[in-house]
Amino acid sequence: MDKWAVFQTIPREAWQHEAHPTGGSALARLPTEWVREYFQEAYAHVSGSVDPATGVFTIYLFQRVDGASEITVLSRQSPGEYYDFVWDAGDVAAGNPKHIPRLSSQTGARAGTATASASAGERTIRIFSADIDEEIEFSLQSLAIVAGQSRQEKALQTLPWKRLLVWYARLQSLDSQAFGRVPKPIQQLLRQRGFEAAVEALQWTDVEGWQRQGVLPQELAWIFPQDAQPLAESIRLQQQLANDSRRQSSAWTSWLTGPSYMPEIPKLLCGVDARALDLADLQAFMTMGALREVHGFVEREMQKLFARRPALQTLSQLPQGQNQIQQDAEVQMINAHPQAAKEQQELLQMQYRRMGNYTFDMQLAQAKQQAEVMRQFGVPSPFLEDPLPPWKVYRHFAI
Repeated sequence: MDKWAVFQTIPREAWQHEAHPTGGSALARLPTEWVREYFQEAYAHVSGSVDPATGVFTIYLFQRVDGASEITVLSRQSPGEYYDFVWDAGDVAAGNPKHIPRLSSQTGARAGTATASASAGERTIRIFSADIDEEIEFSLQSLAIVAGQSRQEKALQTLPWKRLLVWYARLQSLDSQAFGRVPKPIQQLLRQRGFEAAVEALQWTDVEGWQRQGVLPQELAWIFPQDAQPLAESIRLQQQLANDSRRQSSAWTSWLTGPSYMPEIPKLLCGVDARALDLADLQAFMTMGALREVHGFVEREMQKLFARRPALQTLSQLPQGQNQIQQDAEVQMINAHPQAAKEQQELLQMQYRRMGNYTFDMQLAQAKQQAEVMRQFGVPSPFLEDPLPPWKVYRHFAI
């Protein structure tokens, strides 16, 4: 039997699965004793990358005893086709792209051509197929996809980042102080004449460069269509607060303590029409700190954990499943994170504010004023706030 016929006879329980650190697919390894039983002396190592949602192998690696590897990679751009080639030390030493076929899963016939080349210090292989505009880069060690997008997909991926830059630029007229807090490399781009063309020409490599510098986040704030209405309502409520004459009246002040509650509403929100904003605008506002991120630390980390451990997600959906997963060590680590407690307190504040109850805020403001007085006498303030990351030019007001 050929290797594929043998491969189909391997029981599912024979594979050892390891989650990739980056989430997404999982690495499946066949233990050495199983490799010998099924493939005798033909291969020293057999592994693959598995989509946890479907259980389907997307990359196969058969390492021969001579050190060369027989590699099969499913096409993402053209389902039903795959790349099949042998990779050895000679290919790395040559340093030139190796021409490989793209084959049809139905007939095995050649469907197109591609190249395979080593990159990232010989630790990854990059496959590029020009005729279907596909690029797949994966790690030889973990088989994790490092990059797997077409040029068109990469161009679409930059669109929300471009919108973020547009709103940073608009701060020059809407809130010059906030613009002064925009990371300097981005300011330099936006201060130049005709910056609109530079923003439009933004490439994904530019975004990655700023991410490596730490001036942009690794991901934008999460947003879904159902988030649009509550976010727009939050903007309208904050605009009402900013324009409320009572903020300057005795109802909001005390002759003993001075202003007792003066919520700081981002000026950006005061200069926009909430009805005219789309999801990309609202996502930019959350990313830059003008609005509270609807999907916070706990939700994002849990979704990433579920992606790495699908069985945990399945358990969470069962009766009493939510209670059971709370015993998991990784779930406990997420819930014990300081950001988790901060988000819980913020949700409680939001509930009071939505009911028009600002008692907690007023008490906190008074406590901060008293702490500021004591600080003049050398007593450290317990209300020091964590510094914002560079891309957040506002500290949002949650309502």
